Formats: sequence, C-alpha cells, structure tokens
Amino acid sequence: MKKNIEKILTTLPITSGVYFFKDNKNNIIYIGKAKNLKKRVLSYFRKEHPDFKTTVMIPHIRNIDFMQTNNEEEALLWENTLIKRFKPKYNIMLKDDKTYPYLKITNEKYPAIYATRQISDDGADYFGPYVDSGNLQQIIRLIKKIFPIRKCRKKLIKISRPSLNYFMGKCYAPCMGDLDESTYAKIIQDIKRFIKSDYKFLKKQWKLEINTCIKKQEFEKANILKERILTIEKLENFDIRVWEIKETDLHKLSKVYRAREEDLANLENILNIHRKINIIAGFDISTLGGKYSVGSRVVFQDSKPKKSMYRKYRIKTVSNEKTNDFAMMQELIRRTLQADDLHKIDLFVIDGGKGQLNIAISEMDLAHKKIPILSIAKKQEILFLPKQSNGIRLEEDSEALKLIRYVRDEAHRFAITYHKNIRKKNFLEK
Repeated sequence: MKKNIEKILTTLPITSGVYFFKDNKNNIIYIGKAKNLKKRVLSYFRKEHPDFKTTVMIPHIRNIDFMQTNNEEEALLWENTLIKRFKPKYNIMLKDDKTYPYLKITNEKYPAIYATRQISDDGADYFGPYVDSGNLQQIIRLIKKIFPIRKCRKKLIKISRPSLNYFMGKCYAPCMGDLDESTYAKIIQDIKRFIKSDYKFLKKQWKLEINTCIKKQEFEKANILKERILTIEKLENFDIRVWEIKETDLHKLSKVYRAREEDLANLENILNIHRKINIIAGFDISTLGGKYSVGSRVVFQDSKPKKSMYRKYRIKTVSNEKTNDFAMMQELIRRTLQADDLHKIDLFVIDGGKGQLNIAISEMDLAHKKIPILSIAKKQEILFLPKQSNGIRLEEDSEALKLIRYVRDEAHRFAITYHKNIRKKNFLEK
C-alpha cells in the first residue's frame, strides 16, 4: 500500500458520507457511500476481494477524498447524484444494474403514483431513493388505500362506467371526465404532505372536515376520514424520512463535490479573514470532577487531520479538587501560544461558547499574538467570533460548518482518549 494512502486512511472520520477514489491524474475512478467512512474505506485495503474487478481497481487508487453527510440516507442520495455527474470508470465496470427506486407523481391533469428506477426531465415529482424497494411498495399501497386517487397508470380516456374502486369510495374516477381538477390537485398535495410525514397538518385538516361532514350528515364520508386519522396515528410512531428530488435540483446538487480549498475559502469569507486559511488548530479539555484534567490540540491541514502536529497537555494550574473550564482553557491556550509551530497555524477553533472564546482572546492579547479565532457551542452549533455580541448560525449543510464540526469533534475525541489513558494508568498504579 502506498504511504500516502496509509496516511489518508488514518484521517478518515467515522461519520456517514461519500468517498472518492482517484488515480494518478487525480481523476475520480470510483464513488461509494458509507455509514462509517473509516470502516468502509479500510475494508478495501484489509482483505482480499472475491470480485476480480474490485481487485483490479485497488492498485490504481492514488488518492482518496471524501465528503461527510448528516446520515446514511443523505450519503445514498449524493452517491447516486455524483455518479451520474462524474461517471467514474469503475462504477460503470462494477455496477450490478441495481438502481434504487423512487416514488413518482406524474405530471398530468390527474397524476398517477407509482415506483420507478428512472428520473426523467418530465416535470414529475420524485421522492426517494428507497434502499428497500419492498418498503416503497408498502408506502404506495398505503397511499392508494388512504387517498381516493386513480389506481391505474394507463392513459386516461373517458369511459361510461367506472371501476369497482369508485363504488367502494377508493377512487374518484377521473376517467369519467367530470371530476374537478382542483379537487384532485388537493388530494395530490395531501399525498405529498403524507410522504414528507407532515401528519400534524393532515390530522388537523381532516378533523375540520369531519366536523363539516357531521353537520351535513355525511356520516359515511366522516367515517372514511376517521379511518385516515387512525392510520396516520399508527405511522407517527415511525421516523420516515424521504428526499424529494426534482430535475431542477440535480444540477445544483451535482456541484456539491468541491475541492477542500473551496471549503476553506468559504470559511475565510464567513470570518472576514483577508488571508488564506490552510492550517486549523482545534482545542478541547477533558476532566472528571477536576481530576486528571487534560487539554488537546488537534491540527487540520487542507481540511484533513495532520496528526504529526497533534499535542496533548496535562493541566497544571488548576487544582484536582476543582472544576474550572475557563481556567483550564486559559492554560491550554497560553501553552499553545508558546509552541514552536505556532507560526504555522492560521485559525484557532475553540470548543465552547462565548466565555471560552473571550478567555482565549485575552491570552492572545497578553502574548501580543493576532491569530484568527472562533468558538463553536455544543448542541446549538452556534459560532462565536471576536468583537461580535451575537453568535452566527450557518446552514446545516454548509461545508464550512461541517469542517468546523469535524475539527471540534476530533479535538474532543483526542482529549477524551488522553484523559481515559491517564485515569487507567493511575488506577493500575494504586
């Protein structure tokens, strides 16, 4: 295995995402998705592959890149989209003709709903992809059970007698030619809300309709609406997340894969920094009631961990009987500002809120250092910047936010690992 590949493998995160294998000309030769990027990519280099074509591909890998996603479903979406965009050589060679299905709502006067494995520029609405095609079929059956839409896919022609579904109240029979388009359009809008799990809206709407039906003594219609609500209440116990894909989005989505330099450029704009950010240092502390307190410094270069520049610190100025996060962060920053490699760092990322940021800034002022700095608060994921009273919240899918999170989480992991090792060592020595 090439040394640069070995180095890259140590930097892979354990989050979900999409990975890119590149050749010696930096061309993408394979794109894959993963629930755990590190585990999945390592598997290519730790075992023999029974698949001959995969075995052929491995020697051609000269570089590996990746993009993190919020979950496995998002990784699946990006994998499908980016393969279509870049058409990597080995995705074509290794494909097993398996394309994940989508739910399609056709672009017609009276739209039909069915599963498809092809996305076309036909004005239709697409939802998916669904990893489990059986699950998609169940959803479609449920939609056709709850909503009185047409059950057929054939071209509508006016007929004199509707099917049995019409007499059972399961279809409004648009093929009869006398159905108001707006009535059918409203059903389609409700179906879209159903697919997106907007159950609260539907239940509220149907309860109002039930009251209207009772006043008009339309008890059969009221009973149908009650059955819909009961079905919805059963589904509320399940977390069903669906992507809505439109052809207009695909062009925009295909641009997501970008060089890490662009991520950093976005960060420079956000922070209003007028020089290039190349190396980022992340800081965190770990303690247990004030005991065995430690600090960590991790370093990222070109958006990837540079472990040769990692540093770990035993906190010395805070008593073991006290927990003082601010004082521990103060010591960590003070000692970092005395490091020989300080001149290489372009940005400090502090794990914490405004208080931790102000402590770090004070230490910089005392040391007469001017290094761009920010802090990121846990849970809220708000960024705090110097000389700004309020924090800023980036978009959830912002590449800059993902990078800052990655730095923060790695600093936290490194600090926790060091802290556990010290506790273990002290326990064994007693």
